Amino acid sequence: MDAYSPVAQTVIPHVSSSVEDQPWRTMAGTQTVLWHAGPSAIRGTGYSSIKKPITFFLVDAPELAGLERLRAFKTWSDNWDAEGAKAPDPNLIDVASQVFSLLSVRRVPQVTLTADGHPMFVYGAPLQGEVVVTDLNKIDYFFAEENAPSDEDVAFDGSSLPLELLHYIEASTA
Repeated sequence: MDAYSPVAQTVIPHVSSSVEDQPWRTMAGTQTVLWHAGPSAIRGTGYSSIKKPITFFLVDAPELAGLERLRAFKTWSDNWDAEGAKAPDPNLIDVASQVFSLLSVRRVPQVTLTADGHPMFVYGAPLQGEVVVTDLNKIDYFFAEENAPSDEDVAFDGSSLPLELLHYIEASTA
């Protein structure tokens, strides 16, 4: 999945179908152009016949890469690591996507799997810790720092993470 980031550009002559028929026209590389017929300068006459291109460049964000990696896990089968690891449960991956989204608001973790097929989110310095989705409604989390929060089998309702975990991640990234 790609995100679009607007980039200002001057008007370029171009022949294409109408905006209604083909709103996005893919260009070479990672560039995409949207042709937009703007409102008419004269009130009540609808849209003008002048089209102005708006150029967008595809952006590779860590959040999107993490979600793509989680989606890819759904296709992995048993022994994915050639050492007997279990295949991840697709339903667990869906829950992990929710957890990842909530964690990414504070700081984007690395996405990986445990040998049991559980999605795991790993934080590097200064946090040095992990958040693991162990069940459809449970997570574990722990960090290397002595005073850091840690807990096992924490209930996850699909919409919020423990406040002590979120506060710790937020304070460590400030």
